[in-house]
Amino acid sequence: MRLKRNKGYVSEIDKILEEYAETHPKSPAQLSEFNKYQRIYELRDNPEANKENAKLWREF
Repeated sequence: MRLKRNKGYVSEIDKILEEYAETHPKSPAQLSEFNKYQRIYELRDNPEANKENAKLWREF
């Protein structure tokens, strides 16, 4: 017999880590990663937005 898992369960260590992340500033490396992925997400979600600035392929 299988028991159902509680999908809403959050462990004590997860609560502590979440509280720590909310109360401490992000490191420069974390901010760099965040900014890098924000740019990647923007390019992924709006592929047409960058076509006006793409001069590389216009001359071919």
